[in-house]
Amino acid sequence: MDSGGFNKYAQGGDDVQLERLQKAVDAMPGLREALEGRSLEITDINDIFGYGSLPDQPHYKTGLTVQKGLLEGCRRDLVIECSRSGTNTNPGLVFGLEKQEGAVQAGGILSYDNPTLEQRAENLELLRNRETMQTKGAHVYTFAIMDVEAEDGSIRPCITCMSDTNAPGYAGNASFDERAQRIAKAHNAIYVPGESPKETDLDSTVYSRSDIRTSRAYFNQCAIIPLIAAQQKMEKAGEPTTDFETRYRSALAQDADYLHRYEYAIESARRTLPIDEQRFLAEAELIDTESFLNVATEKDLMRGLIEGLREEVAELKGMDRTPLHAATRHIDTDHDDQAFIPT
Repeated sequence: MDSGGFNKYAQGGDDVQLERLQKAVDAMPGLREALEGRSLEITDINDIFGYGSLPDQPHYKTGLTVQKGLLEGCRRDLVIECSRSGTNTNPGLVFGLEKQEGAVQAGGILSYDNPTLEQRAENLELLRNRETMQTKGAHVYTFAIMDVEAEDGSIRPCITCMSDTNAPGYAGNASFDERAQRIAKAHNAIYVPGESPKETDLDSTVYSRSDIRTSRAYFNQCAIIPLIAAQQKMEKAGEPTTDFETRYRSALAQDADYLHRYEYAIESARRTLPIDEQRFLAEAELIDTESFLNVATEKDLMRGLIEGLREEVAELKGMDRTPLHAATRHIDTDHDDQAFIPT
């Protein structure tokens, strides 16, 4: 787009806005091919499917309604490398949506009522800015058109952000335990033994040298906290009254079970590290989580997480001063597999 592009679009009619819309489509990896594969025009699509923060914090709100949705044959997983919560050399992992036979992903459908060409273009531009990411010089997400079952009983073709399984930053070929270990250890701060996190590594792609991040903080902020919030909301809502709601809760329960497996594996991997590294990671995670509080939707749960991290940091600092042979932490192997499963 030339430097005067947005001024031109602001003054232009339908032809100019259509040009802008087509450029927005072409800027989203895979979307043009997905539309052509189903003989659709972008103006035929009024819905976007998302999970996690997208339905709760939509990127574009003009003419928006949100309802629950179920996407069959797909589920989210921690399979995308991220050099913000790690470094280019040792990246963290974030969620990506990928196909899996028999799986069902619960999420939300963002529906837009009779959008203009200009609104469609603005919507896609903001969606691309929010959802696309490059790792190792290549896009790690691709956009598809997926049929999603809506809460109202309709089946809607939705723009859906999927993992690019051919991207160099795709980590889904690693084992579950390998990915859990990466989440447990990945951070973007410069580690100095005995010191607290102060600056980010130049090998990390953050905007500020003070933007401390860890992969486990991302996991807690984007997986565990929303999971607990969903459980609390369902408990308040009582028993499901429709077949859709029953299946929606079942999909959430399967997701919860999988995330709880991750949680235990991540914690187990963290406990194998030297105490000083554990302390450093916990401090970095506390910094990350405190900085996230202002934009978090579940602030009370986030405050509870912050308090828990402060206690963890204090415990680990105390263990730093004990003899090395005594500086071990207990892992409860009799954990409750149902602890975070919504009912």
